[in-house]
Amino acid sequence: MNNRLFIIAMFVRKDHNHSIACRLWVPFLLIASAWPALLNGQSPSYQLSTETDSIITLLTSDISLQEVNKVIENMGNAEGLIEAEKVKSQLALANGDERKELALNMRLGRYVKWSYMFGDGYQYFSRALFLAEKLEDQRSIAIASYELGNMIRLGTLRDRPFESYFDQAIEIFEALDDPLGKSYMLYAKILMEGDPVVKLQYAETAIALLKDGLSPTDTLKMESLARIYNVAGFYQGSDEAKIEKYKEGLIVAKTINNHLMMAYILNNIGYVHSTNQDYHHAIPYHLEALDVSIQYGMKGLAANSFNNLSLCYRKTGKFQEALGYYQGLFYLQSAINNDTYFKNLAEMEVTHEVDRVELQNELLNSEQKLQNRQKWIFVALSLILLLIAGFVYWSRRRVAKTNEKLRALDKVKSRFFANISHELKTPLTLINTPLESLLHDGKVNDPELRQTLETATRNGVSLLSLVEEILDLAKLDGGKLALVENPVRLHDFLSLLLSDYSSGLAAKSITLDFQYAPNQDLAVLIDEKRCTKIVNNLLSNALKFTPPGGKITVTVEEKPGEQRMKIKVIDNGIGIHPNDLPFIFDRYYQSEQPDKKAEGGTGIGLALARELALLHGGTLSAESEEGAGATFVFELPIKEVKEETIIPLSVVDDKALSEALEDTIQRYTKKFEVAKPVLLITEDHPEMRAFIAKTLAPYFEIKQAEHGEAALEILRT
Repeated sequence: MNNRLFIIAMFVRKDHNHSIACRLWVPFLLIASAWPALLNGQSPSYQLSTETDSIITLLTSDISLQEVNKVIENMGNAEGLIEAEKVKSQLALANGDERKELALNMRLGRYVKWSYMFGDGYQYFSRALFLAEKLEDQRSIAIASYELGNMIRLGTLRDRPFESYFDQAIEIFEALDDPLGKSYMLYAKILMEGDPVVKLQYAETAIALLKDGLSPTDTLKMESLARIYNVAGFYQGSDEAKIEKYKEGLIVAKTINNHLMMAYILNNIGYVHSTNQDYHHAIPYHLEALDVSIQYGMKGLAANSFNNLSLCYRKTGKFQEALGYYQGLFYLQSAINNDTYFKNLAEMEVTHEVDRVELQNELLNSEQKLQNRQKWIFVALSLILLLIAGFVYWSRRRVAKTNEKLRALDKVKSRFFANISHELKTPLTLINTPLESLLHDGKVNDPELRQTLETATRNGVSLLSLVEEILDLAKLDGGKLALVENPVRLHDFLSLLLSDYSSGLAAKSITLDFQYAPNQDLAVLIDEKRCTKIVNNLLSNALKFTPPGGKITVTVEEKPGEQRMKIKVIDNGIGIHPNDLPFIFDRYYQSEQPDKKAEGGTGIGLALARELALLHGGTLSAESEEGAGATFVFELPIKEVKEETIIPLSVVDDKALSEALEDTIQRYTKKFEVAKPVLLITEDHPEMRAFIAKTLAPYFEIKQAEHGEAALEILRT
């Protein structure tokens, strides 16, 4: 209570002009008059503004992407943008007045910072720092350095480390007798300090400095005070003390209409209530934060509020509202950076994966309980079948809608895994290729070391194959996987594939019987890469489930008069349980039989194989009797081609390849009279580019470009 009286008395003491005081302080005193209720934890339900309510209704409903973009484009601080445009007009008329230009750039930086547009703020504060250094204005240098460091720290921009900006600001502010500057200095020290106790000491010192002689019209000091209160709240020992500090900062932020700080602090207060599982008190604060964020175009903070509300409603059992706010979060996050949509989605998915999965499971459990209840009602009330039928119809529609939303969430998950898999391909290549080089350059003579390298290489290739399977599934879902068909002699193609399994078969003493009925010179059009995936999947499964001393049979036969062929892979292994057989081609399916030991695997291989077979215009099916083995049948159309178009298949001969390369280099150097041929490598991944350049440096004069435009410029010069 003493703190509250001090703040009010402090403002009254500073100005003796009664009329001015009434105009400036009445709003502040009205807010302060409500302060006891706030400190006592009273949190009435919050009523959203009409504008925000309509936007939330749209974002939490099923609307098109075009409608989403239109809704989000309309979010924004119209007044702030108008003021910013006015300052921009003044800046255009500065006519070389560098001191005026400095002041206007500082104002513009603060306008757009409050609107959460860090990119633009960085532009204006960078220009202000340049002008301040030119004019040797130490205070402006320090403020601009502080603002730039804070923006870089938040992670939206990438420059040199933010500490260098903070160090420069601290050094200048320490030499100046300026309370505002000292508060900036202390805030920078808080961000760079590791000890929470010292952080809190800095915050309390800054608050005392700013309160001394503070006027509500001093916007910059008020803004800094609100920010310091927010930090001080974070490092308080108890939740009650945290909320008290946050609310003191909220009063200051509301007094100067600093919407950015208001939204930050409101979300922080709600978060403290949430950590105490007091979700009913948390929700009004998150709603108000969302209201402020949407009205003033702060999309990042609005997304944070959507996420907090989704969590609170889920914890209070309001799953439909929780799912709606989560959908609003998804739409808003997608629109914030649509150029890097999948990356943002992946980050959001990693951050909220646990909450999303829990929500999904609770919805499924809720629907399952509802279905069980329907069955009991149907048995007990068989005389009122019409009523029961109506109830079932209604509930099934509800389940269908819920399942549709869950499928959408599953699609998000699939995209996330596809994005992660794409990011894994380059580092895997940079791991596998050097390992293969070590094995083939003849320098590793230690048998134990060679065995270790072979194990690493084999598993690296296996991991890369799994990553490619996930990417193929994502391409299939998006309708972007196209076949690349080439003429291939079928007998040679299959013989080469089967030869890769010789060591695995020998290790388990398994007999392989290859029965090929068509003409051995038959050449067909197929996508070798995709057909290889299909056949390899069937062969690896047969090898896995066939016991030692068993037999695997591969047969190829034509269907008379139908221009189709069948490739069968038959084993005499453990077979497939009848309850599992209908589902073995489903994605991610794992057997749930209690007597079946875990065999590993991802549940992707057979699902991908069937979809690739369908892409070829063929089919993939399975027959099995438990304990008597399994038969997989890959059927595809025959697209016969002429002999002269066939590309012979063979294992790559490293020596022949090396000799061909040396011959090509000699002819090139002789023709153009140069020491080495010039090779231009264009690759956006720096480590991959460096690895390729290092590998080929003995043979070529290397030029490097990180993207296509740079490559064209090198070619021009």
